[in-house]
Amino acid sequence: MNSLSLPRIGADIPPQLVPLHEHRREAELALYFAKSGVLRGKSLPDRWDSPLQAIESTLQRWLGEQLGALQCLAPAFSLELGGRYDGEGEDLIATCYATSAPVWHIGPGAARLEQLAPGLGATAIALLYGQWTYPLFTPVHAFEEASYLCWQGGDDEQDALKECTNDEQRADLLESIVTRAQFDAAYPAWVSHPDDAQLSMRALVRLAKEGGPAAPHAAQLRRLKSAQLRLTARQRQAYASAEAPLNDDEDGDYGSFAGYGGKLIWHEDDPTLRLFDMQDHLTLQGDCHDWISRSRCSLDHPAQLGQWYRQLQLHLQVMRQLDALLAGLLA
Repeated sequence: MNSLSLPRIGADIPPQLVPLHEHRREAELALYFAKSGVLRGKSLPDRWDSPLQAIESTLQRWLGEQLGALQCLAPAFSLELGGRYDGEGEDLIATCYATSAPVWHIGPGAARLEQLAPGLGATAIALLYGQWTYPLFTPVHAFEEASYLCWQGGDDEQDALKECTNDEQRADLLESIVTRAQFDAAYPAWVSHPDDAQLSMRALVRLAKEGGPAAPHAAQLRRLKSAQLRLTARQRQAYASAEAPLNDDEDGDYGSFAGYGGKLIWHEDDPTLRLFDMQDHLTLQGDCHDWISRSRCSLDHPAQLGQWYRQLQLHLQVMRQLDALLAGLLA
């Protein structure tokens, strides 16, 4: 007597039926990536559900190799298809964002640099503040928010106090804001305006050549500053090109930024976190976005994706160096 057996589907029959127009769309997308040059020298996974999934998986693996084992920063990247601004067709949207926003105590580390050579700590703060590769909320941002939220755009609260009509109003105001005296008591004078005290590229080169305890730190800051300058130059060059991808953070109306990848405080009781919470609450009341950058590459122009990819390589170089600087300040 023959035993019963369940029917089996032949190996040549696909597990999922896909409409013909979807196959055509996937083929066009695969051809787009091939023409862009982004996949040159990279191996795709053995199995995938769609070309976009395969490309994203491949790029994520490459990004991990490029960034290495980061000690502090936690960036992530995604690829998706989205409608164009004009409603005609789709763009490939490449997004970078921070996956966490921890609190880091950088005060002791920055103070040590400043003791090694005047201006060295200020240069570190200036470089952490003056970049948009991986935005971090620094004491410089805290000073700017204090001016905007507490001091009516001035350098202290005196103008706001002048509008109070009695002592009770003045006391209530001083209780609700961060005063300039509180700010000055929390940070060294060079922290709120590090651009005024930071070292030039020539000074960093000289310090690095002189040797001594300050030399490796000066060399590290020089490399980071050079990488940031190269990235800025590449961005300007790309924006002037007809093949440049469209950047949502510059050309779209997405409101205020609410995606800082970390908060840098001087010590536990400084006003940085209080001012961050004040600005964050205000930001979330209106239109805002939490991604660091979002580039739209037209599916009609593979060269745009190639431009994004080449610029991303410089972004990753700056990220690695920012991570190393931050890890050194926390050591």
